[in-house]
Amino acid sequence: MRRAALFLLLFGLALSIRTHGLLAPPPTAAELCARCPGAGLLAEHLEAWRWVAAGSSALAALLVFAAFAASSSRVTACAAAVLAVLDPLALAAAREAGPGATLALASALLVLLALRPPRGPWRRAVLCAAAALCALPACGGAPGLPRDAVFAVWEDYLGTAGGALGVLAHHAGYALLPLALAGLCSARGRRLLPLLLLAAALAACADQGAPRRLATLAAFAPILTAAALLIVEQAARLDREQGRAPLAAFALVGLVVATQAPVLISDLTGGTRFPWRAALDRLERLERGGAPIYTTQPLAVATVTGREVRALPESAPELDALLESGAPAVLLLPLEGGALFGTSEPALLARIERRKVASFEVKARRLDLYRFEVRAFIFP
Repeated sequence: MRRAALFLLLFGLALSIRTHGLLAPPPTAAELCARCPGAGLLAEHLEAWRWVAAGSSALAALLVFAAFAASSSRVTACAAAVLAVLDPLALAAAREAGPGATLALASALLVLLALRPPRGPWRRAVLCAAAALCALPACGGAPGLPRDAVFAVWEDYLGTAGGALGVLAHHAGYALLPLALAGLCSARGRRLLPLLLLAAALAACADQGAPRRLATLAAFAPILTAAALLIVEQAARLDREQGRAPLAAFALVGLVVATQAPVLISDLTGGTRFPWRAALDRLERLERGGAPIYTTQPLAVATVTGREVRALPESAPELDALLESGAPAVLLLPLEGGALFGTSEPALLARIERRKVASFEVKARRLDLYRFEVRAFIFP
C-alpha cells in the first residue's frame, strides 16, 4: 500500500506540473494539423486531447521512476523522481496534443523493459505491445508543419543533426547529456543504446523527415534520464561503500536541475511561446474598429479572440493587393529570433515593414534567452 501511495503521489505531482496552464495556451501547429492522428476531433475535443497528452507524459515519468524504485539506493530512486518529473522536454510534449507525449511513453516502457525486465515472457510481450501501441502516432506523421521556434534557433547555427543535439542538450539540461553518455558506457547502460536509435527513428517518422519540432524530441527524454541515473546510482554506491553521505549523487542531480531551470521556469510561467493574449489585449486598447486580423497562425489566434481572423497572404502580389486596398486591417505576426514564423515566405515581413512601422510589439519573457514576440501592424 505504501508503494502504491508513493506511485500515485508521484503521478499526481507530474500531472499537476504538466497541466499547469494546460488549457490557456492556444493550440499548437501539431494540434491543428489535419494529418496529425486524431486531429479530426481536435476542433471539438481539444481539451480532452491535451489531457491525454499530459497523462501520457506523467505516466512516462512514473515508469522511469519505477525502473529505479526497487534499487538498493533510495538516493537513486529520489533522483529518478526529481529528474523524471522536472523534465522540460516532457513538459513541452505535454502541452502539444500531438505524438510527442505518446512517443515519450513508448520510450519509457522500453526503458522499464531494458532495466527491469518483468518475469515471464507474457509480461514482456505485453510491455512490448504497449510500447508499440504508444509509438503508432509517429507513423501518421505531420508533414508541412513549420519548424519549432526553439529548434529553428539551433538548426540555423548547427544544421539539422547538430540542431537536434543542441535542443536536446538545452532542454534536457546541459549537464544531463554528458552524464547520459557516461551512463551508456556502463554494462546496464549498453542496453539503452538500441533505444536511442529507435527514438531517433520515431522522431523522424513523426516529422516525416529530419526532426523539426521540440515535442517529438521528447522520445529521447526517458532514455537520456535513465542513462544519467545510472551514473547517479554508481556515485551513490561509491559513497556508501566508503561510509560517506551520498554528496556526489546529490551534486550530480543538483547540477542537472540547475541547467534545466531556465527552460523549466520559462515553460511553467510562460505557457505559450507566442504572447497572443497580451498582443490582443494591447490591440483592444489601441484599435476598436474591429478590423479583420491577418496572421500566419489564424487558427491559434481564432481560439483566443472573437474577432474575424484570416490567413496572411503568402504571395507578394496578394499581400500588396491587401495593403493597397485601403480597407482596415490588422496584421499580427509571430516572430522567433526576429524572423517571421509559420510561413514559407519569411521575406513577407520586410515587405510589410517597407510600408509601415510596427504599431507595437509584445515580447514573451523567457529565462532561456529565446526571442518570441508578436508584432502588430494597424492599417486604418
